[in-house]
Amino acid sequence: VVKMEVGTYNSFNAPNKKNVVLVGGDDVICKGKITIGPNCENITIKGIEFNSTTETGILFPSGSVKGATIKDCSFTGNSQILGRSSGDIEDLTIDNCQFTDIRNYNKLTSILIYNIKNYAVKNCTFRGIEYNAMQLGSNGGSINGTFTVTGNVFDGVGDRVFRITGQSDGITCDISNNEFYDDSDIVSDNSDGYYIKNIIRKNNFSKYLYFICTKTF
Repeated sequence: VVKMEVGTYNSFNAPNKKNVVLVGGDDVICKGKITIGPNCENITIKGIEFNSTTETGILFPSGSVKGATIKDCSFTGNSQILGRSSGDIEDLTIDNCQFTDIRNYNKLTSILIYNIKNYAVKNCTFRGIEYNAMQLGSNGGSINGTFTVTGNVFDGVGDRVFRITGQSDGITCDISNNEFYDDSDIVSDNSDGYYIKNIIRKNNFSKYLYFICTKTF
């Protein structure tokens, strides 16, 4: 466990090894980005405020990462979770995080992952998001496994709440127990060839009755 001291940090690299827990707390602010390298495995980032007008919040730049948890963090401004690596990010969990006023001139998405296998977003809040709340399989990436989106609040998403694109052998989506306050798609694609073999939707609240899903699978 690495306990960060109170203060404001610029960009830095997470410890590039297995089983790291990086813990912030009150008044631990990152004005830059934390980079998670390809040798990280079972890494947890907890309790950090990401607030930048120029830098990505958490970056997976290259290689494959197996096991990553982002918990009790907040993201504002230009800060986002960006996985642009050529290898898979496997078993990514984002839990109890707040994404607020995520916006810049370039249609910013809160969570943007190129290659992903097994993904969960739980108990998070998305408010004032300029573009998509989440986008998986971007840039022709690969998406596989199980995708769970549960217990979240989406309020003020400019485009799509949950966009899936890229290539896949078939994924299972569980979109349950969420609150939606926007007139936009939960699941949408750009015809890049993804395949959803099963989708579960239950106990969602939507302000718009026709909102729960606009796609046929």
